[in-house]
Amino acid sequence: MFLRTSHTRIGRSLSASASRCLSGSNLQPKTRAFSRMLSKAKSHPKLLPCRGQTPTSLFSTQRTLHEDHSQHLCSIESTKSGEPTIHAIFEKVTGTWQYLIADPVSLSAVIIDAVLDFDRTTQTVSTQTADSLLGMIKKYNYRICMVLETHVHADHLTASSYLQSKLAQDQGAKPPIGIGKRISQIQTLFGQRYMVPEAEYKSAFGKLFDDDEEFKIGELTATAIHLPGHTPDHLGYRVGENVFCGDSIFHVDIGTARCDFPGGSAHDLFQSGMKLLSLPEQVRIWMGHDYPSPDREKPKAWMSVQEHREHNKHLKNGMTLNDYISLREKRDAQMQEPKLLHQSLQVNIRAGRLPEPAISGHRMLHLPLRFQGVHWDGAEFVKRNRRIQAMTSSRIRIQNAGTRACRLLNSSKKRSRGFSTSPISSNSWDHKVVVIGGGSAGLAISHQLLRSGKFAQNDIAVVDPATWHHFQPGWTLVGGGLKTKEQLSKPLANMIDPNIKFYNEGVATFMPNDNQITLQDGDKLSYQQLVVAPGIKIDYNSIQGLPEALANPDSQVSSIYGYETCDKVYRSIQQLKSGTSIFTQPAGIIKCAGAPQKIMWLAWDYWKKRNLYQASGNSQIKMIFATGLPTMFGVPKYNAKLEELRQERGIQGCFQHDLLAIDQNTATFALPDGKGQVKKHFDFLHVVPKMGAHDFIKNSALANEAGYVDVNPATTQHKTYANIWSAGDASSMPTSKTAAAITSQAPVLVNNLLHAMDGNDSRSTYDGYTSCPLLTEYGKVLLAEFKYGGEPKETFSWLGIDQVTPRRAFYHLKKDFFPWVYYKHMVKGTWAGPKGWLS
Repeated sequence: MFLRTSHTRIGRSLSASASRCLSGSNLQPKTRAFSRMLSKAKSHPKLLPCRGQTPTSLFSTQRTLHEDHSQHLCSIESTKSGEPTIHAIFEKVTGTWQYLIADPVSLSAVIIDAVLDFDRTTQTVSTQTADSLLGMIKKYNYRICMVLETHVHADHLTASSYLQSKLAQDQGAKPPIGIGKRISQIQTLFGQRYMVPEAEYKSAFGKLFDDDEEFKIGELTATAIHLPGHTPDHLGYRVGENVFCGDSIFHVDIGTARCDFPGGSAHDLFQSGMKLLSLPEQVRIWMGHDYPSPDREKPKAWMSVQEHREHNKHLKNGMTLNDYISLREKRDAQMQEPKLLHQSLQVNIRAGRLPEPAISGHRMLHLPLRFQGVHWDGAEFVKRNRRIQAMTSSRIRIQNAGTRACRLLNSSKKRSRGFSTSPISSNSWDHKVVVIGGGSAGLAISHQLLRSGKFAQNDIAVVDPATWHHFQPGWTLVGGGLKTKEQLSKPLANMIDPNIKFYNEGVATFMPNDNQITLQDGDKLSYQQLVVAPGIKIDYNSIQGLPEALANPDSQVSSIYGYETCDKVYRSIQQLKSGTSIFTQPAGIIKCAGAPQKIMWLAWDYWKKRNLYQASGNSQIKMIFATGLPTMFGVPKYNAKLEELRQERGIQGCFQHDLLAIDQNTATFALPDGKGQVKKHFDFLHVVPKMGAHDFIKNSALANEAGYVDVNPATTQHKTYANIWSAGDASSMPTSKTAAAITSQAPVLVNNLLHAMDGNDSRSTYDGYTSCPLLTEYGKVLLAEFKYGGEPKETFSWLGIDQVTPRRAFYHLKKDFFPWVYYKHMVKGTWAGPKGWLS
């Protein structure tokens, strides 16, 4: 349920004209309070050297007439060409540093992360802090060319829209509001969660920065730097020897920002931190917030890279990725949600615009309503101190906290990372079918079941702790520079039909004899039928040194097998001009066994077209395919062609070489049959980590000896428990683990499950069909299709087409058609691969 609250108090702290500015009007608000403050202030603030900073650093503390808005000001004047003049203004209530960065020659300037004042007790917006920025702009005669945001903030409202409107009046032109290109993901996620009309946020930001995009502030050159971790859309801005890092790195005694927002990642934040700390030691890192401890009286705006390397409690020299993730997640588990969380997100996805007035004339925000104890009005008993979602009734609709519209912030695989309050007791919920996994298999199966017409609302439940759903087969395209990873990701909750119950939670245990599972939050789900399809676990720690190498932005180690790392692959390919490149594939089971060489063929084509690679011995780049397997591919027909290509193209094959460790630019491989190890130098290394079953499956009664769900390979039914089924990467079916396989597995599983519910035996059989569209260069794909036993089963053979020959038509299937049909039809339950659309 959502509680609607009035947003503004026109005529009180927020004047009517200021309200119009925040809504996009060009009328000028009254700023008498700030004018009175300016009249009493000295013409120039007293400047004092900052403690622990260079002699050119200047610091002053100045108190405004507003008791709740005392601010600290830190200014650094430009001392050499290419360096900006910087004014840092601290907003005490939210602990936010705001920045005014100016070119001292042209007086062109930008604003970063401006604060709009908000009193949550009275739901009142006011503009004292923003007006003080406007006063400073006028004082120094700056002309603002852009208003910048580092990300969508969850702890304060942005003043960007208000400032844009006021500056348009003062300057005669409206400066665009800039943010990172990934903002659309965040807007879609929270726009739907908070029921914000798309028209109110779709064009709110006028400038969307690409990663590493350069832009001008007068004569100065600035760069937008992607710094994910706190949020996936997070940017920093570098100007000269200064980086404005937003909510990534904080004061050394605080460490780093939290990572438990949707799309947040401790892995990513560590990588972003390493990117910042790889800069020259004298570079200043200007922070987005500061929360001074009692040991230091005043907030600090910046610290040098060297100071962070030596003293940052989370990132100082010697901190490993695993230690950081453990430390960060432990800290996040102890943190409360930001006080202005819901208000901030709704306003900030609009770039600071207020909601359009309701019929009553009020501007309204949605707030999630919490219940404790027994609820009334015919609703089911709820005994928990948690968020309750409006779902089941048009008048008062409630449901448990696991539902998607109310779980505004993500619960990760570790329960402690969510913001919601821990339950005071566990609960049990009954469903006809529980589907574990919101990936390719889980979504296709749950929606095919729903489309059968045999299930009412909430009869089917999907369980998955993820916030985002990724089209993982597309990560090869990202690694080859053909798509961005953001194009291939969507909020998971938005992909699940409203008639399906979504538990945004992980699984703790199975109790197959009781027809129950336990979630990580302690709740129990009872089922008549259970589908287990959570995918496969990628084990980065199986290769010594791999997590640290992937997180290091300066290393040439990358992988297309993770969302956090797939875009690093293309950057690494572009950066390599000479030396040895190694592409690995482990021994054992992995998802999409052809992917390790797909990216190799794209890299080969990229380097060849730029005259960096040639098959002769004079090539500037040497290429090695180091695989733990004895051949290029497991199906003889396609293996022969791929081996032919490898030899024609002069790529060295190191077969039965299984990567064990990475140390700087040295890779260590295990040789077969205990023959020892071999070390190889590299200048570029693409790694495919080892993979295996998830621990909660491996340690359950459902698993076979290898840890996968033990099913009949023809029917997808469990060999011991007749009401348990599995498909996709988690199953024991002996076929390649691909999304293409799921297109054939899902209809078989659904048909057999429905027959089982009617008391009948399985009627459909799965023949092991799978497919691997192997990119062999830019513009051509070898379309491998086969079934159990490695027997080819090619869709286009009836046309006389031999799919072993790479073709351009197959390339467009891989690049264009498959991503489209995946999101448009497959995960919605209407696509069955070679069999076409489902009715």
